[in-house]
Amino acid sequence: MSTPEPGGRAKRALPFPGSAAPPPAWRACLLDAALVAAGGGTGALARHLMMAGAPDAPLALWSINVVGSLLLGVVTGAALPRRACLTLGTGLLGSFTSYSALAAFTAGGALVSALLSVVAGVLAAAAGMAVGARARSGGVPCVPQYGEPQDGPPTAQQGGPSRDGAAR
Repeated sequence: MSTPEPGGRAKRALPFPGSAAPPPAWRACLLDAALVAAGGGTGALARHLMMAGAPDAPLALWSINVVGSLLLGVVTGAALPRRACLTLGTGLLGSFTSYSALAAFTAGGALVSALLSVVAGVLAAAAGMAVGARARSGGVPCVPQYGEPQDGPPTAQQGGPSRDGAAR
């Protein structure tokens, strides 16, 4: 699109960011980023408050990571809408749990605590995914396996109903 300028030269209309409103794809991307930021700020604040009020920092960190893993497993297994996964999984629980804090405590001599945290976190995540999978009524997990579609109903390969309606 062009608008004529005085003197006969046409001026090209600029797309976003020069236009008044961003196109729909940009608005969706900005909304996603805002949701992750809101969840991330909340999760980081929750972790800070729990660590600040704990008499034993390694135990508090261990508890945070295990509970966060359990909740992330529930969010992942429950097949929530994509934006709920971004807000709760990527934002809130991603900032609530802290690999960097775990690594710092491990470097400080808490190797056994770190190993227990990783093992307990993996078990808690698996338990959470099982709980979330039982709770979902359709859809796909927030974290699809490699090569699986990311949107739409579950396919027979993902454990959804086959063409004849029977679950596999």
